[in-house]
Amino acid sequence: MLNWQSIKARVVVLFGDRQTKHSIAQKKTDLYELLQSSADLSLSSLDASERQIRALFGYPFFAQKIDDDVTADLAWLYLSHWDGYNREKAIRRLNTVARNSVLLAILIRRLNDWVPQVQAAARLVLPSVVAASNPDDVVDALFAILPHWSSWQRIEPESRQVVFNLMQQPALIERYKIKLIAAESGGISHVLAQLGRASNLDQHLADIASDAAQPAIRCKAYQSMLNGEMSWLESRQWQWTDLRYCKGRLQPVSASRLLSLQYPFLQTLNIAATDRSVMVRRLAAQSLINHLERVGQDALALAERFSRDAAPSVAERGEFILKKLSNRVGIGQS
Repeated sequence: MLNWQSIKARVVVLFGDRQTKHSIAQKKTDLYELLQSSADLSLSSLDASERQIRALFGYPFFAQKIDDDVTADLAWLYLSHWDGYNREKAIRRLNTVARNSVLLAILIRRLNDWVPQVQAAARLVLPSVVAASNPDDVVDALFAILPHWSSWQRIEPESRQVVFNLMQQPALIERYKIKLIAAESGGISHVLAQLGRASNLDQHLADIASDAAQPAIRCKAYQSMLNGEMSWLESRQWQWTDLRYCKGRLQPVSASRLLSLQYPFLQTLNIAATDRSVMVRRLAAQSLINHLERVGQDALALAERFSRDAAPSVAERGEFILKKLSNRVGIGQS
């Protein structure tokens, strides 16, 4: 099995010495193995992965500027070059499919590049590369990007629209659903929220809520169904807290939209109330508090269920609802 570190070490030994002569064929073979082994890099820590690729350009066997010897395949490695000119030229040379999800995610990150010309090149090339690439690699790359892209400060509106267009591709919706349900770790609930900017997943929320492995994903799906809207983190804006000492912090800015279809509130609430996760049951109890008038006579049975819950945070909400209902009865009788 190819491994990035072992292949890199072999290439450095073979080609790190300027005085040693090696055949062009041997050099290309080893560099292509290095390119292929880039799939071994971390998709969850793309900053670290890019630093590992960028470190290659400190060795003499790597051309410091893109020339005719750098093929379209090897240009993928130059997406992480420290020189914006080389990054732009590498992007414009891409005419092949992405070899793996790591390299594709790095290309998407160029939409937040600090050089405007690099962003423009990425906007031009990315749609055709994505269309030709493995759909599973596209989904994996997007799932790595979406939890963080709302904090991108340099991305231009045109570049943001390119990501939004990728999120809406009909051919990927079923894969989004499958990955959301199967994911067992990671901040995938943030991915669901970002994908919720578009309405493509609205019809699948019930399946995600009932089948997702992660409680946070089920909770987000139930929350959207119960509220009738999807909310997400739009951006982070700087807010001064003390101008005298130049202190401040980034504040989250949320946005939301109404779902394209409405789920039956009481039925959804009853299902959420029996979920195996305390997080989801607590959400259901809080939703009952917020919509007590809407539930009507069925509120009593739900409140009693919540009050008997083994989780204190759920039971105390159930007791609160029972007390509120008993006060209403007492006022009515008096």
